[in-house]
Amino acid sequence: MSTTKQKSNVPYVALYRRWRPQLFSQIVGQQHVTRTLQNALSSSRVAHAYLFCGLRGTGKTTMAKLLAKALNCEKGVAQEPCNACRSCREINEGNSLDVIEIDAASNRGIDEIRELREKIRYAAASSRYKVYIIDEVHMLTNEAFNALLKTLEEPPPNVVFILATTEVHKLPLTVVSRCQRFEFHLIEAALLASHLARISQEMNFSIDEETCTLLARLAEGSARDALGLLEQCRAYGGDGVNFEEALEILGIAHPEMIYRLLSSVAAGNIGEGLDILAGVVNRGKDVHRLLRELILYLRKLLLLQSGENAEQFLVDVPGFKSYLLEQRKTFSHQVLLEMLEILQQLTMQMKGASQPQFLLELAYLRLVRAYRFRDYLSPESLFQRLEELESKLETVGLTLAEHGAGQAKAGVEDLPPWALPLQQAPPVAGDGGSMESLQDKDAAKAGEKDTGGDKGALAARDDQRDQGGRGDRGGSKIGKVDKGISGKTPPVAKGSFSALMGGETGRDKGGAGEKGSAGDKKGTVARPAKGKRLTARGKKGQGPSFTGLLGKKGSKTVSAGEPPHPLPEPPPPAAGDESPPDEWQLPPDKLQPPPDELPLDKLSPAARSPAPQDDAFVRQVLDLFQGHLID
Repeated sequence: MSTTKQKSNVPYVALYRRWRPQLFSQIVGQQHVTRTLQNALSSSRVAHAYLFCGLRGTGKTTMAKLLAKALNCEKGVAQEPCNACRSCREINEGNSLDVIEIDAASNRGIDEIRELREKIRYAAASSRYKVYIIDEVHMLTNEAFNALLKTLEEPPPNVVFILATTEVHKLPLTVVSRCQRFEFHLIEAALLASHLARISQEMNFSIDEETCTLLARLAEGSARDALGLLEQCRAYGGDGVNFEEALEILGIAHPEMIYRLLSSVAAGNIGEGLDILAGVVNRGKDVHRLLRELILYLRKLLLLQSGENAEQFLVDVPGFKSYLLEQRKTFSHQVLLEMLEILQQLTMQMKGASQPQFLLELAYLRLVRAYRFRDYLSPESLFQRLEELESKLETVGLTLAEHGAGQAKAGVEDLPPWALPLQQAPPVAGDGGSMESLQDKDAAKAGEKDTGGDKGALAARDDQRDQGGRGDRGGSKIGKVDKGISGKTPPVAKGSFSALMGGETGRDKGGAGEKGSAGDKKGTVARPAKGKRLTARGKKGQGPSFTGLLGKKGSKTVSAGEPPHPLPEPPPPAAGDESPPDEWQLPPDKLQPPPDELPLDKLSPAARSPAPQDDAFVRQVLDLFQGHLID
């Protein structure tokens, strides 16, 4: 009765504190740190400052206390403390006056560092060394670091600083350079599992190897987290716990559920997959942990496809082993990579999400789509499909080219005249098709339409000049152009610029100086002879009228010796402008040289090789200019 009452009065201590290593040999992992410190202790080459870096639960504080015990052990500085002397017991109980443990998160200001500098000058009370263990040292302010620098660089004799931090990148380089730095690694899952099995055996707690491996994997390399999970399972199971109970305690989905979920993805059964996800959420499972387990499952599938001895990657997941081996060849590595990328994006989206179930279901639909379009994820297959498409296009193109050439050869006679090649144009029935005969024929037609009969084109030109001198206000919008068919260069009209361009101020040299009609504004200027400029000399009231150069309204003939192309109407003179000068010349750079003076590279292919005089295209153009086109 008294024994039971005495046990109930003893406060409960957490497993990670009760089973804290008391010797360097009991440290799980971190052999690189323990060996270095033991060699320094045995050779009496202990540094004045140490910096322990690493993630949570890797043994930084435990190593610092072991070093303090080894330095102050009454049996002398040795590789292992005795844990029996007064100094070792005081350090284990936390009652030593010479081993000061400071929490930098709550003592981070410059005032605490000043107090530390004042106390550090005093010698140790009852121990060999005065040891300062500053945990979470990265929480100190910049001012506190600056105040600590000098003391950290040159501390008093028999003073040792041990700094511990999980975020070494936040420390100033001036602090890091004054310490011996040790990196604490994450503990392997196999070492943690054996450590948990040994502790469970000493506590008479029944647990199988598969469950120990599960707890070690969930601890993610932290011994403190692993012992915390073991303590949680012990509180649930009492004398023992199995794998299914551990899954239920920790809120983890069973591996069979993940297997069924991925099977529904491969089968395209969306309804079954959504039901599985809804069941996970309704049973209160942690969605974030389910996502981590799913990523782990796909990662193991990807590693299984890496080689023949890939089963070594399944040591830390014994619960997944049978399911992984069954689905080993279900998904290709391209599909697995696409799925892992989708789940990784989901991990980032789940942080702070108001509806995590909706995001999880949406990601499941994307997984189904990734597997459905698995044939388009491989670059090799895409290149192969592109090559096949290119070969088909080449085949179709050659077939169409041959078919088009055959049709063009068979139906060349059915093409319109303007689409026929020049060398294949059919000859026009007539008097031989020569240019001279065409010119004579056009001149005869022009003479027949003239009222004088034998006067010809000269009388027609006089009539047009007389009509322009009378000031015909109506005028034609586009005058008839008399084209010289004889092939001679027409003479250049001389006179004032206004008379030459058909302005209202022009005067007819042969008339009495009447004003030109409104129709005189539109007309043509003859092309000058080769090598000469277009000039106009004379005074107002003199010079030929431009009206005479136009054809009669409604005429269907083209007079010989006149310019071939009409000029645009010049802009009206502004108010207050003076009359144009007596002599005006067109700039040479504004004149277009005749075709025979153009460089060879500026000419079109047809101009480089002129067509013969009896070409059908030339006859068609002449026929159009004779009245069929210009009305």
